[in-house]
Amino acid sequence: MFGAVSSTQLEVIDNYFKQFVELVQYKRNKFEYIESTGNAKVDKMFKEWNELIKSTEKNNQADMKVLGEIVLNLDKLEQGTYKCRVKSDTKNPMIHTLKEGINLMLDTVEKDMTRLGDTMDSYAKSDYTAKVRISPRVKDRMRAVMESANSLGETLANQAQTNLENGQSLERNSSIM
Repeated sequence: MFGAVSSTQLEVIDNYFKQFVELVQYKRNKFEYIESTGNAKVDKMFKEWNELIKSTEKNNQADMKVLGEIVLNLDKLEQGTYKCRVKSDTKNPMIHTLKEGINLMLDTVEKDMTRLGDTMDSYAKSDYTAKVRISPRVKDRMRAVMESANSLGETLANQAQTNLENGQSLERNSSIM
């Protein structure tokens, strides 16, 4: 098939293939290309392989860039920063889907936290009519926190009403006295 291929050339081909497998498995991030072996048929094969490997290497680099941004954004999220997004993209459908899912989660959590913060700011200004609008998709701990904020607003409103009524009663009683 290849004509006369020496055992040395077979070893070069074997090592090239192993290097490629390491690249695909993300165990290697730089590929050492071979342009010439001295065998025209093998060199032709390497030329075709090199084009495919360059494309794979480029895709791997894009994957790593997206994954790196994901790690950085998750660190920011852990610190309470929600305005970060993964901006890089990749042709890898699984990593692209992960990126989109993380960005959607960040959008949702940022909106929820903004709603919660705005409501608490209203309470701090003695406006207890504000309520956190809770999406039906919000579950578990976030829902409990938002419901607690709304409950706090109701309690503060009731206390303000009671204090107003007590003040009015004291004012009436002092007038009578």
